[in-house]
Formats: sequence, C-alpha cells, structure tokens
Amino acid sequence: MRPFHEWSAEERTRYYAALLERINSPEYFSSHIGVKVTRISDGEADGELLADEDNCNSMGIVHGGSLYTLADTVGGMAAFSRGYSCTTASATLNYLRPGLIGKKVLCHARAQKMGRTLSVIQVDITGEQGLPLAAGLFTFCAMAPVNWTGDGSELAINR
Repeated sequence: MRPFHEWSAEERTRYYAALLERINSPEYFSSHIGVKVTRISDGEADGELLADEDNCNSMGIVHGGSLYTLADTVGGMAAFSRGYSCTTASATLNYLRPGLIGKKVLCHARAQKMGRTLSVIQVDITGEQGLPLAAGLFTFCAMAPVNWTGDGSELAINR
C-alpha cells in the first residue's frame, strides 16, 4: 500500500467515501444515539445529530455525553482522513449552551496539527441556527496506516 501523501485526488475521494460508509454503519456505538458523519476531507469532517429522546436528558436537553460522542466521532474522522487509524489520547469539550430536543446539532472538526504520531483537532458544535453549543480540542494518537487498496474494496482498520 502506498503512503497517503502519494494517493491521487480520486483515491482520496474514494477513501473518504469508504470511511463515511464504515463510520455510519449501524454496528458502531455513535450510530446508536443518532450521530451521522456527513463529510470527510483532508484534515476536516462534519457531522450531525438530531436531538431526540435517545440522546437527550429528562429535561429535553441534549445529554453532554451525546455532544461528546458527536465531537469525538467527527474529530476522529478528521484525524483518520490522512490514512491512519487512531485513538483519542485526550480531549476537552466546553459546553456553551444547551441543545434542545427536536433540533439538529451540527459539528465541524478541523485539524490544527496533523503529525506523524499526534493530531490536534478543533471541534465546534452548533445548533441549527448557528449558535455555538460546545467547543473542544481533541488529540488523537495515530496507530497504524489504514489497510485500503484504493479500489473500493473493504476498508480494514489496522490495530
């Protein structure tokens, strides 16, 4: 497998599509509370969550753990975007205002630094009207190159 920096634009586009398909699969944790990653590009990712009974607390407010899961999942995909599997090394998420049941919550993640071992990702969560709900900084540790041939075949995550 060639290193990520040697991949063509077309290969990267196919890789991002394979990542989207994998992370949005119903078998993974984040999908159980409604997290959906909507876009992955080089060092960036977007996602969303519809606030409903499954991810809100008894007061009709999006549970902090749901927002954290959204941030960690979308931030992780921004880190994954360079062809390495990764794990969260550390994270800080500041909750700024409540997300309300029945509303869409949006997340944007962008790399501040993508290193060989550590990637630092800024994550911003907003409500559907654009008001900030949470902001955080996540550090991901690269584990191994993703095993993907670039031909649309199954994406295998090396551990």
